[in-house]
Amino acid sequence: MESIAEAKDKAKPFLRKSEVAALFGVDPGTITRWAQEGLLPTILTLGKQRRYPRGPIMQIRAILRMRPTFDHDAQQEITNVVLEWKRQNEETA
Repeated sequence: MESIAEAKDKAKPFLRKSEVAALFGVDPGTITRWAQEGLLPTILTLGKQRRYPRGPIMQIRAILRMRPTFDHDAQQEITNVVLEWKRQNEETA
């Protein structure tokens, strides 16, 4: 049975950089670089802080876990996830 804290975490639509870094097992600076390179979807808060949408981040994490190496196919899948998220958000804006 999951705790209340775990349930609240799953309900959060956006993640902080440190949370994404922990999910991927990398330094938070790497997350910033990946976002700047367009490898991760992100929004900027009014305070200029980056936030990362939970759904696409979890999709990207699953793609990377299924592949032993980061190859062209993995990059294409990740690009598709990012582009789809951007497209959906442009429609609602």
